[in-house]
Amino acid sequence: LVSLRDPKYDSSGRLLTSITLVNVSDGTTTDLDHAEQIQLIGWVNTTIIYEEETALNPASFSIVSYNYATSSRDLLATSSQFNSAFVAGGSVYYSVPATASTSADGFFVTKPDGSGKQTIINHDTWTVLRNSYSAMSIQTSSGWYNYKMGDASAATENTPSSFENKLYIDSPDGKHSAWINTSNGKTQLLVYNTISGKDTVLVTPAGLSYPLRWLDNNTLVYRVTNNQGSFDYIVSLDGGATKKISDVINVSGYAAGS
Repeated sequence: LVSLRDPKYDSSGRLLTSITLVNVSDGTTTDLDHAEQIQLIGWVNTTIIYEEETALNPASFSIVSYNYATSSRDLLATSSQFNSAFVAGGSVYYSVPATASTSADGFFVTKPDGSGKQTIINHDTWTVLRNSYSAMSIQTSSGWYNYKMGDASAATENTPSSFENKLYIDSPDGKHSAWINTSNGKTQLLVYNTISGKDTVLVTPAGLSYPLRWLDNNTLVYRVTNNQGSFDYIVSLDGGATKKISDVINVSGYAAGS
């Protein structure tokens, strides 16, 4: 939960944003952090990854992970500016432009615990577009690059034909990933099988939107917003009818890569 509920303030009297983990089984909570701004990036198994802003001069941004199974907190990266930050295939990717004053610019990947950090591109990186589950188009000051997850480096490419940036949400076991496709004004909730490489359409309701959330490896929660309000529904990969589970206030979830 990211909120302004806690009565904590910075030195100038500004109310700080808090991030809190809620155990849905027993209602207990764990306060993780307070900062000027906090943005959720995603989950990898029992680890949540988020970006926080600290009001310094210049402002400082940090990418942080917290593993609730081990109660361990890791600082993954710090910079005066990130152009993108997202989770893909169990790793954390982020890009830094040359205008960042406190860190090296480029495109990087790291494990959620901060291990295995790699530099994919070592210069000014502007935009990262995730154009399929495993492939990304990266715009830099020297042109476009194409990167496939797991590769050690990126290869140069022409300007991509599409500038769509897809937001995938992986299941806990990593075997499936949910995403929303919008085409000709219509929306589809699809699940990508990371083993076969094939997409399956689950539902196609009008007003379909993020956030998406996996309850387990086969059950997915999605949101529908229309002129009657916002509602969360549940759908199973095993089939069967969808079911409305709650009326909700429509707030944003994870941010797309950039």
